[in-house]
Amino acid sequence: MRLNIASLISVVGLAALVQAGKEVRGAELLMFFEAYRMDVDIKGVDGATLAKGCKPLEADFEDGKIPAGQKGCNLWGFMRTVGEPSFNPSLDIKDPNDPDQKNAKQVKGWSLVTDPMSPTVEEVRNMYRWGSNPYSRIQPKEMFPDKFGTVRGEGKDTNAYFDFHNMQALLGKRIDTLSAENMEKAKPHLEKINVCLQWAGEGRRKDQAPFKIKAAKDVLKSFKANVDAFTSKKKKSTISESHFGEWEEINTKETAKKIRKTKLDKDLEPAREAIRNLSKNFRNGLLNYHVGGRPIGGNGSAKDHGNTADASAKLMEAVQKRLGGDACEWPEPKE
Repeated sequence: MRLNIASLISVVGLAALVQAGKEVRGAELLMFFEAYRMDVDIKGVDGATLAKGCKPLEADFEDGKIPAGQKGCNLWGFMRTVGEPSFNPSLDIKDPNDPDQKNAKQVKGWSLVTDPMSPTVEEVRNMYRWGSNPYSRIQPKEMFPDKFGTVRGEGKDTNAYFDFHNMQALLGKRIDTLSAENMEKAKPHLEKINVCLQWAGEGRRKDQAPFKIKAAKDVLKSFKANVDAFTSKKKKSTISESHFGEWEEINTKETAKKIRKTKLDKDLEPAREAIRNLSKNFRNGLLNYHVGGRPIGGNGSAKDHGNTADASAKLMEAVQKRLGGDACEWPEPKE
């Protein structure tokens, strides 16, 4: 038995937000949309590189008419182009903002946002309830058409390159270029992206928590340690308690204390080594023990959410420094 940190493998050509959990789906989609709108506002439709294939259609507008002078797509056109599956705002769905979903009234998709050229996080936060098969994925080929062709042409690992956390780094590089060129036009988009990242980061940590708990308990069992060593604590949302509520997290400090008191068979040195490293790996979300060649518990998902939450935090730090006029370091995409 030994500690082994494995890499996350995504589905080819898709970055799944459904793995991210329901609460962050809207915030993460809006982050990409705002970066796209920044690109169009600063570089123009022809000069933009993000979601370059996004072309407005009459079906993207409630009155069935493309406004004169329309530049690029609104939210509906963006979701139609980049989202998987796409969303049809002309359909009737249960009101996603009604807590009583069983008895929620039917509303048109159009009513979900006031201005589809500039939606808010509050308007999209319940996107996971937008119909029976709501938006859950970003299509890298549509979001980063220039990167997708190049990566495939050079024979790189498309799966790893388009992990969702690496897509955030790719997005950050474009945001860096655009905001450095025209901060005046970039600022309103950066401010909304900052809010999206706050929501997404906290939501990812919430989603990560149960996988870390499962992995921790399974590791304790596999090493015949005292499962009662596991200790949890309650955490409340600091972003939107009404949306994220409260969840259970592992109490790393207390669990580590109890683990040190666990008596193991003297021949289980690999287990001793693993337990000594347990606390550190809990904190990093990189828990990945193998027993008999089989990965334990929810370690892969814990790593997935942890990587993405870390990427959100790094991107948010860069965005906030750019907004404050300070020098900033943007996350580097893996090449």
